[in-house]
Amino acid sequence: PYLDDIIILSSSFEEGIERVERVLSIASEYGLEINFNKSHFLKKLIEFLGHVIEDGKIFPSTLKTKAVLNFPEPANLKQVHSFLGLTVYFRKFIPKYSTIARPLSDLLKKDRKIKFGEEERISFNQLKLMLAEKPVLRIYNPNYETELHTDASSEGYGAILMQKSPDDKNFHPIYYMSKKTTDAEKKYSSYELEALAVIEAVKKFRVYLLGIPFKIVTDCSALEKTMQKRLGYSRCTLGFIAGRIRLRH
Repeated sequence: PYLDDIIILSSSFEEGIERVERVLSIASEYGLEINFNKSHFLKKLIEFLGHVIEDGKIFPSTLKTKAVLNFPEPANLKQVHSFLGLTVYFRKFIPKYSTIARPLSDLLKKDRKIKFGEEERISFNQLKLMLAEKPVLRIYNPNYETELHTDASSEGYGAILMQKSPDDKNFHPIYYMSKKTTDAEKKYSSYELEALAVIEAVKKFRVYLLGIPFKIVTDCSALEKTMQKRLGYSRCTLGFIAGRIRLRH
């Protein structure tokens, strides 16, 4: 058997030692050999899969962001595809990624010719700028107060999973989610779009939200009614969301 890239998290030195011992014990039990020349133990800062993790925070590694910042303006569809491939890896750090990237992703549609005009150039530069600003996310903790903020427009919809830090008592982003609207969804009313944003966000973040209390922050005052009567979502789905909605003022 082969296993690569193991990360062991702990909140203290003692817990770190205990967890390393458990992992080594399991590895020995199943015949896994560890390359200690490539191993690092009890670090406060690590680089892992293109990310840097430090003090409960996570951000893109400098090496990965440099590849985006140094990318030349695309001259063909292959280069557009390559650029989007670099940026999409960090979309969870970028608010409204799908809406911002839409002019570029639309170029990849079938039978579309390369037309790198002003709209595409703005999209290209804005994605670069947002990564250049070194965005930071916090690491999810199931014990922290959690909120799900959603928003929508005819161009796209998205959400931010946020948690309240016990240190500064402020809410910080854990994960940004976004999707561009389909041609059919573009025809939705504002209420329907807001409802769609909530449903898609809950589905996206279900692994974080199941089993914990959380609030949904939205602009839509008729959310539950819209989901049931206009979008046809089930009572089970509505039951999961009911009582969690707080209107944004």
